Amino acid sequence: YSRDGVELGVSIIQDRLILAPKEIPAVMGQAAVSIEDQRFYHHPGVDIIGLARAAWDDLKSNAPSQGASTITMQYVNNVYLSHQKTLLRKLREAVLALQLEQVWTKQRILDAYLNTVYFGEGTYGIGAAAKYYFNEPASKLNDGQAALLAGMIRNPTFYDPHFNPLAAIGRRNLVLDEMFYQGYLTRAQVVKAKSLPLHLSPIPAANLPLEPLLFNYADQEAKNKLSPEQVANGGYKIITTFDMHLIQQARQIFQQQYVGVSPSPSLAL
Repeated sequence: YSRDGVELGVSIIQDRLILAPKEIPAVMGQAAVSIEDQRFYHHPGVDIIGLARAAWDDLKSNAPSQGASTITMQYVNNVYLSHQKTLLRKLREAVLALQLEQVWTKQRILDAYLNTVYFGEGTYGIGAAAKYYFNEPASKLNDGQAALLAGMIRNPTFYDPHFNPLAAIGRRNLVLDEMFYQGYLTRAQVVKAKSLPLHLSPIPAANLPLEPLLFNYADQEAKNKLSPEQVANGGYKIITTFDMHLIQQARQIFQQQYVGVSPSPSLAL
C-alpha cells in the first residue's frame, strides 16, 4: 500500500515448474554461469579469487558493493538460509556451499539453482519464467531469451523487461557478450540474438500493479528483509512511503509543463 492507503499491488508466487535436467537447455546454464559465476566449474563452491577481488573493490569504493556469491552459495542461501545480510549468514552460506559441492556434481547444482532462482514478477525457476515471460517451455528458449533471463537474476526488478525494457536489453546484450568471450556462442550467434526483439507475453491483467516500478521495488525490498515465501504467503500488509496523491500531482504538473516538448522528457518518481 501507499502511505495514503492506496493498494499498489499484491505479491504472489506463480506456479512453480520444477524441470527435469533434460528439460533445461544447455544455453540457459551457460548464460547463468557467464554472468553470475564465470569460475563455477573451477572453484569448490567458494571462489577465493572472486572474494579477494570483491574485497579489493569494496575497499576502493569504501562500500560493500560486491557480493562475490557463487552459484552454489546463491543456491544454498535461497533454499536453506534466511535472506538477512549478516556476516554469520554469509559464513554459513560458504560452509554449506563447500559441503554441497562434496556430494553433488556441478551439473546437479546448476540444475537445482535454475529450478529455484527468482526471475521477478513472482516467478521462481526457469520453467515458470520461460512460461511467464515468453509462453514457451524452457527447452525452447533461444540464445537471446536465455541471456535475458540470466541477466535478470542479479536484480529482477531493475532488469524486468516488462517495465524496464531498455535496461533488460542492455543486460541481455552484456550476457551475450560474456557468453561469446567464454566460448559458449560464436560472434554470428551473438549478433543474431541481439537483433531479435523481446516478444514478451503480456502481463495477466490480474497481476498488473497500479504503479509497477514502485511496487516491484517495494516487493523486492520486502523479500530481501523477510523471504520471498513469507511475503507471498504470510498475509502481510506492507505500507510503503510512497504517496499516491503527491505522485498524481507530480504527473499532472509534469504533463502541463512539458506538453508538446520534443524530445519528450521522462519523469522519475
